Amino acid sequence: MTTLTCPKCSKIFKDKYESQCKAKLDSHLNRKNPCDRNDDTPFIREKTVVVKPNAPDLSQLNIDIEKAPLVDMIVRVFEDNECACMPNISKQHVVYRLDGKVRSEPLTDFIKTFWFRVMIPQFFKKIELKITMFGMNAASETLTLLEYELYVVGHKTPEGKPGFYPKLLKSLRGYFNTMEKSKRLEIKGRMDGVLQTWTQA
Repeated sequence: MTTLTCPKCSKIFKDKYESQCKAKLDSHLNRKNPCDRNDDTPFIREKTVVVKPNAPDLSQLNIDIEKAPLVDMIVRVFEDNECACMPNISKQHVVYRLDGKVRSEPLTDFIKTFWFRVMIPQFFKKIELKITMFGMNAASETLTLLEYELYVVGHKTPEGKPGFYPKLLKSLRGYFNTMEKSKRLEIKGRMDGVLQTWTQA
């Protein structure tokens, strides 16, 4: 057992190994606030600033196009970017950042926002959408809300059955609902850590 004493404050350090004992004493002697600091010496307090990574803003996402059904590609956007979440599953409200503000709205309204703010200006510019899929050019920047309701939400299969929209709604609800609570809180925390503004969309 090795014993060393601080020459300034007489604190005793003990360790089985001499090298470890000396390391403890050296650490004690090299601290920011000396052990023999008197009342006239200011206390140095160090603060560690934890910078949280920003949750991506919907207006600026990293979108990769792949050979897959459109619904799967849309879900992959959320998997790759972690830009939205449902902090409270029972409320079915999606929280996301858009234009520098944190927003919250029901999933159906969020899909509409996503279509106009992500799909049209960012997503469809990277792929050629078959106009016949929706009966019109649903990728157009001139798409109106009425046309969105008719041709995107109201999309039908050739057999007249509900088409694209129910699948998208089910897939996104499944994605958000099965996300672990810790991940939901992490994504929400990254939004709140950057912006304190809350807007009810």
